[in-house]
Amino acid sequence: MMKKGLLIGIIILLLGVGSYLIYNNFKDKNHNENQNQQVEDTKVAEVVKELIEKADSIYAGTAFSYNPSEYIEANGASSSCNRGVGCVKITNYQEIINQYFTDQAKEELEKSTEYGLIFINNEAYLIDGYADYLEISNPTISIETNNETTVVASFEETKFDRKKYGKIELKKINDEYLVNSFTINENY
Repeated sequence: MMKKGLLIGIIILLLGVGSYLIYNNFKDKNHNENQNQQVEDTKVAEVVKELIEKADSIYAGTAFSYNPSEYIEANGASSSCNRGVGCVKITNYQEIINQYFTDQAKEELEKSTEYGLIFINNEAYLIDGYADYLEISNPTISIETNNETTVVASFEETKFDRKKYGKIELKKINDEYLVNSFTINENY
């Protein structure tokens, strides 16, 4: 009888120790997975912030280099530069745009007439006189979608009683995120 009780005690003890070890291993695994997810979320947020700022500087034209000797005056209907006071040729447009934008985002930008860029004979120019553009430097970001190939985030920033806000979609191509879509608005 004593041996039977001792055997039952040992079995209960082994079950208890085994359950504790399994629980502890599961708890540690969950904790590590949560920490890894938090690190990944932080990295994605940093990439999103960097690409919002870069896309904004591309849309404003400040990301580019220029050739001041290739300046077109905006002097009437005969000029191919029909905005601002003139247009100056961008010398590194393809390098910058291909580094940060997908083909879709590039196409959207080149169709747009809302920003500091204009395309004359398929060449990129900065509009001279395109002023009062508040650059984004520290946006508040809200990640809406984050999966293996796409990140969608909304953002906003307020400075000097002006608010800029919009949405960015990043697409992962060859392990790098590129801007696939970018919308931006300003309120004064």
